[in-house]
Amino acid sequence: MVLAVIVAGACLTLFVDTPDAWLAGLAKQLSGQRVQLTHIEGGLIQGSADFYWGDDPLSTLPLGRWEWRYSPGWDGLLAVNVSALSGPATGQVVLQMSWDGVTLHKADFIIQVSSIKWRNPLWMMVQPSAELHFQAEKINIQNEVITGEASLTCMHGYSSQVRLPDLGSWQIQWKSEDTIGILKLITLKGPLHVDGDGQFGTQPLQLKISGRLWSEARYARDLEPIIKLVGPQQVDGSVPWKLRF
Repeated sequence: MVLAVIVAGACLTLFVDTPDAWLAGLAKQLSGQRVQLTHIEGGLIQGSADFYWGDDPLSTLPLGRWEWRYSPGWDGLLAVNVSALSGPATGQVVLQMSWDGVTLHKADFIIQVSSIKWRNPLWMMVQPSAELHFQAEKINIQNEVITGEASLTCMHGYSSQVRLPDLGSWQIQWKSEDTIGILKLITLKGPLHVDGDGQFGTQPLQLKISGRLWSEARYARDLEPIIKLVGPQQVDGSVPWKLRF
């Protein structure tokens, strides 16, 4: 009986105050070596850490401070409330983990583009600024198969390359029922118009999207610096573009 109490106490201690190396290793394993944790506090039941994304030291993105807390009440083996406290994104999501995989419930995040430190030459030249709003009611991930719907809305885009205070707002709509998800990019408000279609795949992990970019006629001169960065204009004034990761 005494031994059982000692073992139970030791297990509880590990859950409450899990060794940092264990948590960091678990995050890497679950993310395919893409998520790194530093300055970890707490354990599996409740804790916080600084998150980084990327498997290449030259292109690693700092994601800010995140915290997690076990929250009973959902169906499944484990449910955790995850919140982004600082950094490029703030918001929350509930992760439900069961034999059916991982399900994201009520994901709602606001991302400040200007706070994303990406060492891409074009990104650094444009110096974009906007507020991104990511929303998803339910996304299920099981054996690299993703099912669900989500949207990413880019509001009030801005670049120091142009004089206009607001380049417009756009939205990416995503829907998936297998290893391949369908993407659609639409313009909500000009003067810079962007549309496109693409795919997001998990086997292997990749993103492919292409479309057109053009400006409203009366803002053509103002938007010329941005248009030229993307590529040569066609007869109708639009510029074709492609994006792959």
